[in-house]
Amino acid sequence: MELNLENPWTQHMDVAGSQITSYEFKPLAHATKALTSLTLDRCESSSNRLRGILDQCLALERLHVHVLEGSQAVWTLFKNGPWACNKLQELVLDRIVWSSGDMRPGDTLQDTLRAMWNALHQLGRLRVLTLKHVHKVDGHGVGMHLLGAIDWFGVSRRIERLCMTGHGPWTNRNLIWITEHLPLLQEMEYNEEAMDKIQLAWLQERHPDIRLTVAANAKKRY
Repeated sequence: MELNLENPWTQHMDVAGSQITSYEFKPLAHATKALTSLTLDRCESSSNRLRGILDQCLALERLHVHVLEGSQAVWTLFKNGPWACNKLQELVLDRIVWSSGDMRPGDTLQDTLRAMWNALHQLGRLRVLTLKHVHKVDGHGVGMHLLGAIDWFGVSRRIERLCMTGHGPWTNRNLIWITEHLPLLQEMEYNEEAMDKIQLAWLQERHPDIRLTVAANAKKRY
């Protein structure tokens, strides 16, 4: 299926199961200056092409990426500083997969997570952040490293809705950090297996204003 690039003033684009080819990438990046919402669902597109789109679509407010696999997928998305689409308010990354063997020589998992969280922190208008199953394929999933990295690098204090599932069990330190550093948080989605009853009770008692939602059809992947 080819992308419809005839209207340069398109504001909403939902691309499912398409292949964003090199031929289509350049016009997509340059013809969608008015794009405010982009959904890529199971698209055969490299992270290099996606990063190029993010640096071109300056009006982008909502980005949903479902399934992105390939060499240096995470590193390519977040390296070289923040994205140019600094108006982004809603970001959903669902099943982003990469391999440690694909990272540049000398880079570590911590380097990758630092680049990731630093880039997200620069999105000052971000309100909704969903990171589902962002992991590696070499048998050593990101898991608790991704959750633990919140304590080191953080996210925008403007976050109102947070969903992080498939990364491992929440620690008390993670939950305390989130409730202390995200003053506008209204809703948090979590895996039922990833939070024990004591943690859940603490959150409900300490922060009754935060609506807790169990992720639908969540599977334990850590």
